Amino acid sequence: GDCIAIVVCIPLFDTFLYPLIERVKGSKFTLLQKMASGFVVSTLALLAAAFIEIKRRDSGVPDFMSPGASYSNCAPVYSDSNPDTCAQDDSGFLGKKTCMSNMSVFWMAIPYFLIGVSECLISVQVYELCYTEIPVEMRSSAQAINLFTTGLASAIAAGLTVAFQVDIPNDLNKGHLERVYFTIAAIQFLTFLIFIYVTRNFEYKKVATNGFQPLAGDSESKEAIDQSFFEKPRDIGEAEA
Repeated sequence: GDCIAIVVCIPLFDTFLYPLIERVKGSKFTLLQKMASGFVVSTLALLAAAFIEIKRRDSGVPDFMSPGASYSNCAPVYSDSNPDTCAQDDSGFLGKKTCMSNMSVFWMAIPYFLIGVSECLISVQVYELCYTEIPVEMRSSAQAINLFTTGLASAIAAGLTVAFQVDIPNDLNKGHLERVYFTIAAIQFLTFLIFIYVTRNFEYKKVATNGFQPLAGDSESKEAIDQSFFEKPRDIGEAEA
């Protein structure tokens, strides 16, 4: 879902959405504004996942004898009687297996799609920011920090999985996975507020006269252009002269 969203949304955003937003707001839709929008969308994605999980758990499990009923291949096989599992099948297992929910898995396309949209709004802009607004000598370091924060996010997610282990049992019908989603959504929203605060005085570089536009332009910005990076190359004849 998120991969499809990225492939579809990037060209649509650049061609239609961003120009439309700029016409409506009467000014440029800057990199930081796109990134802030991405934080909001990612928060909505996590909230959507949480409410879908609540709905999925409350939807119950299908009757094993009804058409379309199936087992979960991810959950373990139970060796004792469990009221939340289906009746034993004829596949040779000695225990019982957790049943799938009545709710369609395609509902998860909603949060995955929103995550893809947030990546379009955040990740793409971060790469552009690292190479257009960062001093030349700091660009590699800025990109390294960007990639490090991606790994750091994975480490935080792993830590939350351990912290909420009680709420994420093998049988999710007996757990509360939505608590993890709500917690990450709260962290994401807090990150959004911090992002707004620390970038409130950010000033963009001007568009270079040679046509290179570092970030969709901001004619009201006050920074000088980094001449070592934006300076227009001279012709060979000029260099020899």
